[in-house]
Amino acid sequence: MVLVCRLYGQKKVADLTWWKIWIESLFLERWRKIWPDLGRFIAVIAELLVFGFINYQTL
Repeated sequence: MVLVCRLYGQKKVADLTWWKIWIESLFLERWRKIWPDLGRFIAVIAELLVFGFINYQTL
């Protein structure tokens, strides 16, 4: 998170934090009951996609 602070500043960190909370609440809670590892995997992939999209927009 420190690296994210240096790269994007406070506003982008707030956006990333909001996205992380949303992704975790959407995917982890739904998939944790079915298959815990799958839920974590989906959350990580979705978070990387969102992070890449924000990174692409800032270029």
